[in-house]
Amino acid sequence: MAYTITLTNGTVLTTVTNETVNNTTSLTLLGRNYAGYGEIMANDLVHLLENFADVTAPTAPLTGQLWWNPTAQAMEVWNGTAWITVGSFISNANLTIQDGALVLTNSSAPANQRKWRIRVSNESPYVGMLVFEALNDDMTVRNTVMWLDGVNDLINGAVTYS
Repeated sequence: MAYTITLTNGTVLTTVTNETVNNTTSLTLLGRNYAGYGEIMANDLVHLLENFADVTAPTAPLTGQLWWNPTAQAMEVWNGTAWITVGSFISNANLTIQDGALVLTNSSAPANQRKWRIRVSNESPYVGMLVFEALNDDMTVRNTVMWLDGVNDLINGAVTYS
């Protein structure tokens, strides 16, 4: 008896007959009683864990399938017609959340020019405002560069030269 494989939305993807291998998708689909199924299934599970990480994209992707592109250092998703980048890794930058603030770090920048912070301030004169701050390497504020006044909806900025 053949297996009928359906997508999440109920559409029939393919039928896999007994004792056969079906390569309709990026995974190998196995028919009932296929000899040697264990290795193929184990490989399929590893491919899922690594998001098909390879320098070439999967050849038979399904809409919504993820692929880790090691060349671009980016996660991509198949939209039905093309691979679209949905995330990336930048080797010289770091993004963290510390005490409710977004801290951006560029380790290749000069000392005391590597860190920026975006946060809602609870300190005068910026209480309740979204502030953008240049930080020293020790996380002390070097300069409050820009702030958003949520009451008057004004963006304000401070420019200083050293």
